[in-house]
Amino acid sequence: MRIRSFLLAILLVPMVVLSCKKDTPKTEAKAITFDYKAFVDELNTPYKDFVTKYKENTSIQDDYSSVTILKGVYVVGEKEYNLNIIATADRYGLVDRIVAQPVDSDDSKDLWNFFMDSSASLGLGDFASAKYKTLNGSGTIGSFDEARSFFGDNYSMSATFMTAFEYAGGDTRIVLFLGSGSFSFLIMDNYLTLDESVLRGWPGATYTDLVSLTYTIAEERDKSLFFKRAVDPLGNEFVAEAFLNEKNGKVKTVDAVLNESSWDQVLTVWKSYAKPDAILGLGTLKTVKVFKDGKEQSGVFDTADDMLADLEEHGRPTDAVYELSYAKDTFFITVTLGADAMTLQGLISE
Repeated sequence: MRIRSFLLAILLVPMVVLSCKKDTPKTEAKAITFDYKAFVDELNTPYKDFVTKYKENTSIQDDYSSVTILKGVYVVGEKEYNLNIIATADRYGLVDRIVAQPVDSDDSKDLWNFFMDSSASLGLGDFASAKYKTLNGSGTIGSFDEARSFFGDNYSMSATFMTAFEYAGGDTRIVLFLGSGSFSFLIMDNYLTLDESVLRGWPGATYTDLVSLTYTIAEERDKSLFFKRAVDPLGNEFVAEAFLNEKNGKVKTVDAVLNESSWDQVLTVWKSYAKPDAILGLGTLKTVKVFKDGKEQSGVFDTADDMLADLEEHGRPTDAVYELSYAKDTFFITVTLGADAMTLQGLISE
């Protein structure tokens, strides 16, 4: 299963600049000043509109990979830094991340220090997390001041530093990244998009690849990756976790719990999964099951509609667990409702 590594994408952008061949403008691109707040507004807008809007600033456009690179500039004091501003699209055709990097990697440390020192005055947002990887180990840091001090004391070309901020209410994440001496200013969603590509795409994938993929958003635990915010394509919010299979080093399951307690709201979300909205991509309904005390009860419901009708009439189950399972190839998504929570689980048949 193919996983697109965000961390690797950050580090390999210079290679993208060299390798993109399609639709490179014949005229010199006009440099655009990097106004990060303006680019925040471009997140989750149609990628095609972004391409059109910034056509005169485009130095490279690769329609096949949905990557556009703009010629950018940023001024600090009297010094002007030339930038590549890279925008990519997600599977829905929306702008999903924007990354600004200096053209000259020698400018990286200066820009890192500037944005770290100026994070408050620039309004980057509330401190969210900080991570590091050095030759002596890796870990997380609990406060901005600690991170600033640690990074200053431990900088080297082999080190990786990341500081993330929750911008303007928390829906957008601003990430300052310094890895192998190269700086990146990242603009991305402050949540995991919990769709088919996660529920089916992650189980069976190499766990270490997933760690890299989610480096800027996940909380790494002992044997899992935790996401305090995960949003499905319908806008429903979950808490999600991806678990390691220690036997083979793969992702075992992706589990998500709906972050909603109101029964009316839970029932509305359940309906969207029981009468599956096409955008969810759940696959073919395979089983309709009821469990009590951990044991399957046979013949309770014949169809998902029967189960839904029972929930609409009697409310949330108090002494049973209702489960629907959907399949596509060898990948399964189960939707479960019990007395305490509605959950999703993505897994692969072994």
